Order: sequence, then structure tokens, then C-alpha cells
Amino acid sequence: MSTKGMGIVLTLSSIAVSALTSFIIGAVFIRTDASESDDLDAATAAVAASKSEAKGQAAPLASAKSENVRSIVVDCDAGMGSSAMGATVLRGKINDAGLDIEVSNAAINDLKDADIVITQNELTDRTRSMLPNAQHLSIDKFMDASFYDELVAKLVK
Repeated sequence: MSTKGMGIVLTLSSIAVSALTSFIIGAVFIRTDASESDDLDAATAAVAASKSEAKGQAAPLASAKSENVRSIVVDCDAGMGSSAMGATVLRGKINDAGLDIEVSNAAINDLKDADIVITQNELTDRTRSMLPNAQHLSIDKFMDASFYDELVAKLVK
């Protein structure tokens, strides 16, 4: 929508100047903010704790030890597909860590007993009603190996 002739050059140069100005101001803010938080692990833990608190969930395994945990159940609606794959991943990690913890998978309606129940976020409330005394952990994807690595690391401590 510029005028003929030099109008297009002026329009494009004003866009370039505004982009450069935004970049410089943004770089100043990022540099200032980065100097305040150098510890990525602490920041990640703080964000995870805030999210858990906002959802009304306890932070995952803040004080659990492997001697207090006898069984872990990976739970989904049907208990066949995704929970079976997640249980297989977790079972391998538990065995590699040398822990004596039974890992199984189940459907929500088949839950009987477990110390820790891992289920998808949207199913956690149903699972809590089935086993109110177990510790419940929510997961987005059952194949998230980093979630299981973090769980095993906390159980080993």
C-alpha cells in the first residue's frame, strides 16, 4: 500500500529499521534475563513443581525411597497398548538400576494394589478414586523415557 516510485523503498526500509530495533531491544532483555538464572536444572524443577501444584498434584516422588516401593503400575483406560509399552520401558530401567520393584500394566477398572500408579494426565482423577492410598504420577506420553529416568533416579537415591 505504498505510493509509486520511492514509496516502496521507504516502506521496506522502515520495516528493516523496525526489525533491527526490535532485535536489539530483545537481545538486551534476553542478556539481562539470562544472567539472573544460570541453573537450568533448578529452573526446570521449579517449573515442574509449579505445574504440579497448579494441577493439585504432589511433586513426583519428593521423598520416596526404593525400599518403600514394592510395585508400580502403569495404567491406561484399556490396559493393553500404551500402558504395556510404558511398563516395558520402565521395567527395563528398574532392572538396569538393580531395584527389586515389580512393574506391571493394567486397565483402570482392574487396579488392585500398587505403591505408585503412573497414568495419563486426563485419567489421574479416575485412578485416584480406585487407589486413594497410592502415589499417583501423571504423564503426557507413556513412551517418555526421560520421565522414567527421573523416576528411577529418585527411587535409587
